[in-house]
Amino acid sequence: MANYNTFQEYYWKPFAQSVTSTAETNLLVSAGGANMTLPVPNWKGIFDGKGIQLGIAGFVTTDTTGTATLKMYYSSTAAGAKTTQIGTTGASQSLATASTNFSYFMELMWDSTSQAVNGTQYGEMGTTLVAYAVLTNPIASIADISAGFWFQPTITFSAVTTAATIKVTDFHLDVV
Repeated sequence: MANYNTFQEYYWKPFAQSVTSTAETNLLVSAGGANMTLPVPNWKGIFDGKGIQLGIAGFVTTDTTGTATLKMYYSSTAAGAKTTQIGTTGASQSLATASTNFSYFMELMWDSTSQAVNGTQYGEMGTTLVAYAVLTNPIASIADISAGFWFQPTITFSAVTTAATIKVTDFHLDVV
């Protein structure tokens, strides 16, 4: 969870977002609200060669047997449209009309020399481990971070009868 080095975190009243299909769904800030994006501000000196942790946590509830998969995207646009998937929980927790919690973290680093964002991911979706691993789709180049960049989480349920729900309780970016 966030600590004293946190410089970006959502402060909102978490709500249970209803998901009514098996399509990949952008997580929202509020019912009918904007996409939940976490902007990385124009603080080049803070990021250059330093580690940052991107984290998201909450819980999911399904209304039928299936799985839930969380993904994280990078975007270079202010609108926060997902453009490059940088990580995923992968094969996720099998759920049978139940609720489970999740936590998903990425340890990332950008430097002005390589201009790449590389890192690792880890976490859990219920009793399913998201093993500690190198990101398989790192961001190859962000030449100029002065315009900032954004992270966008999504959820996909493998089966939905009426509606599944996700409730994000924490979404943060820390200097580590």
